[in-house]
Amino acid sequence: MSKKKLIFILAGAGVALLAIILRWNSLNIPLIRDEGEYAYSAWLLLKGIPPYLNSFLQKPPLIIYSYALPQLFGLIKPWAFRFLAYLFVLVATFFTGLIVKKEYGTRAGIYAMLLFTPMVLLPHLEQFTANTEMFLLLPLMALCYLYTLKRENASFGYLFLAGFLGGITLLYKPTVAPILIFLFIVWLVEIYKKNPSFYNSAKVLGGWFLGAIVSAILSLGYFWHQDHLHSLLNILQFVWLLLERVQIFCLILVRSLSLLGECLLLTH
Repeated sequence: MSKKKLIFILAGAGVALLAIILRWNSLNIPLIRDEGEYAYSAWLLLKGIPPYLNSFLQKPPLIIYSYALPQLFGLIKPWAFRFLAYLFVLVATFFTGLIVKKEYGTRAGIYAMLLFTPMVLLPHLEQFTANTEMFLLLPLMALCYLYTLKRENASFGYLFLAGFLGGITLLYKPTVAPILIFLFIVWLVEIYKKNPSFYNSAKVLGGWFLGAIVSAILSLGYFWHQDHLHSLLNILQFVWLLLERVQIFCLILVRSLSLLGECLLLTH
């Protein structure tokens, strides 16, 4: 093992200790409204009761599964849900460090982890709670790390994994869609610049799409198996109302991405 790798690993251990120190005091405080909603929905799920028909839940089912995991082991305590969420954030922090390390070097990667850890705990963010944003950070940052590794050329397996991670991120909270759209479009443009082939671009899109479909099947499979798939119609109604509110933002984003793509193609 090289000296730089050892230093980075030791720094990661230090970051983990810092995260424990910063979050220890909030580990077992009472659940807030959203956490109680997720925990109750998970309890309903484990009882075989459709959560979306018996609770006012607007989030996709992955947050329910996350809260159901500790309850499977009899851990219906605030600290159990928070510990799992904090673990997700910690691994996302390591991915952030790896991304910056690859782009700017070991020292920058360490600084990024040290900054990321307190930044998600800044006042008014309330990131001591085990909410959807904390859980989705892990698949999102794993996807970003995959992009930094394979931004110009990726095998079908890596493309499938990227689509799967994107689907998992989206199934935690749909409002992350603009970030995912931006990332995948930039990634597609960079791959096309390296290999301007229609077939290759189709393979890239196919890999992403297949991975996203598999993530959706795995996430919704339980509801299909229990004949509760119809209960998800409630969340679709909420998402539709949300999309109406962000329509203007999406139009601006699409136009901006179009201009970015044109600029990148002109520089080719």
